[in-house]
Amino acid sequence: MREESGFEHKPITNWHYQWLLECFNLVDSNRDGRLTWREALQLFDRLNIYDSSGKIQDMVQRAVEGSGQLDWEGFLGLYRTISTRQDLVVLLKKYSEGKDFLSAAELAQFLEKEQKVEDCSRALCLDIIAHCEPREDYMLNGWLGLDGFTNYLMSHHGDIFDSSHHAVHQDMTQPLSHYYIATSHNTYLQGDQLLSESNVDMYAW
Repeated sequence: MREESGFEHKPITNWHYQWLLECFNLVDSNRDGRLTWREALQLFDRLNIYDSSGKIQDMVQRAVEGSGQLDWEGFLGLYRTISTRQDLVVLLKKYSEGKDFLSAAELAQFLEKEQKVEDCSRALCLDIIAHCEPREDYMLNGWLGLDGFTNYLMSHHGDIFDSSHHAVHQDMTQPLSHYYIATSHNTYLQGDQLLSESNVDMYAW
C-alpha cells in the first residue's frame, strides 16, 4: 500500500493489521509514514493500551532513538512486543516442538486435543491457515505463526459456541410448556421495568 508521499507499507492481509494501519495513519500528522515520539504515544492511547508505570513511554523512547521517529515496521515490532500473550507463545511452542509456527499436522493435533474438534482434516487446517495467517510465506507453506494462531483464537473458527447451533437444531414442534425457557426477568414485561404489567404473550413475540 503506497501513500501519496511515496512511503510504501507492506501489504496488510487481515482485518487486525488493516485496523492498526488505519490508526497509524490517523496520528501521522504529516503523512510521511513516520511517527514522532508524541504521535507514537497518541497511537497507543488510540489503541487503548495504557501503562501507568511508564514502561510504554520508555519503550517508545528507545524505539525512536537515533532518527527520532517510528516507522510502520518499527511500530509493528513494538506493538507485538507489548501485546503478545506469553500463554499463547507457550501453547504454540508446546504443539510445534519449539518452532515459531504450527504445521497443518501440528495444528490438527492442537485442534483435536485442546479444542475437541472431531474429524480434523488437513483441508480444515489449511482453511484456517488461509484465513488467519497474515504472513504470506507462512500461509503458502501451510504454517500458522503466532499472529495467525492469535487470529484463529479470536475468530469464529476458535469460537467455543457450537456452529451447528446457529440454525434451529432441536425439535420445535412441541407445545410451549414442554420446553425449558432460559430468560431474563424483563422478557415478559409489556413496558418499563418498574410499572408495567407482565404477560406470557411476550414470549411468543
